[in-house]
Amino acid sequence: MDWKSLLEAHSQDQANFNTYTAKACHESLLETFTQSFGISIENSTFLKINGPDSVSFLQGQVTCDVDDLDIGRSIHGAHLNPQGKVIFTFVLTKISNEQLLLKMNSKILEIALSSLKKYSIFSKVDISVTEEFQSFFLSPKTNVLLESCGMPCFTVNTVKNHCSAAISKEHIPKLLELIKTKCTLYGKSIITILRFNFGLVEIYPDTSSKFIPQVLNLDNLNFISFTKGCYTGQEIVARTHYLGKAKKTLQRWQVYTKNKIHLNQKLYNDQGLPIATIIEFFNTENDCIKMFVITNQKKEIDQVYFDNGSSAKCTMPKQINQ
Repeated sequence: MDWKSLLEAHSQDQANFNTYTAKACHESLLETFTQSFGISIENSTFLKINGPDSVSFLQGQVTCDVDDLDIGRSIHGAHLNPQGKVIFTFVLTKISNEQLLLKMNSKILEIALSSLKKYSIFSKVDISVTEEFQSFFLSPKTNVLLESCGMPCFTVNTVKNHCSAAISKEHIPKLLELIKTKCTLYGKSIITILRFNFGLVEIYPDTSSKFIPQVLNLDNLNFISFTKGCYTGQEIVARTHYLGKAKKTLQRWQVYTKNKIHLNQKLYNDQGLPIATIIEFFNTENDCIKMFVITNQKKEIDQVYFDNGSSAKCTMPKQINQ
């Protein structure tokens, strides 16, 4: 879903809205968005969990504390396999004690649905895809605006008061009327640049079940409760938290290359040894590819090598936990 499709579905002309057009994921875009009444559409899908066992079932499956979440509130979390590796991440909203909503990256939907259903066979729950909601990304000013106008929505603070909001599709016309004169419509590139700047990595089918939460920086982004009871994969997460630390970490690199990049691709040093694995990347401008990598690299590097032997300039922005 993009703005054109959404507006056409509600008989609105995009020319009547203030639209910001950005050709690439440039750093200045984030500052512009933050200072404006900005809003963007997220590429998300929703699962709904219904039934009397909804809360107890999910409490035993995910890293966040479902019991402690108030009705109408939202929280970040992850679902792990028994080895403690992240299958998918999500935003959880507690609609009621018998109805939960999970928002996730659309590309991981099938894996998420299959994984949860596998564990739900002994619980009184129904897990299904729902198309009742649309997800938006809000600047701090837009979040305050929607709150002040009483817009019915479920929001979660993503980082520095930028919010993700789930809005029932029946309220979309009201939202459009509200933002028509007050807000600027942004493309999805704003979400890309914010996630890169603040270390919010997405999980895709090719990167599912490969890394524990601490490697992905999820412990520092409040995806994990270390005070809740047991859940699938918890032993590995707790052991890493209390008895040691992850050997590898999530880092942000910028690589200048014309090479074709793909998920799980290895990057090498000048001796031909693998030093990093690419788990997400964003094409920007001037052949610069912003990427999240998993690495144990501690020192600054300025050159990386590919499988084909070619090399590329590499810069390492201030790292996520610094």
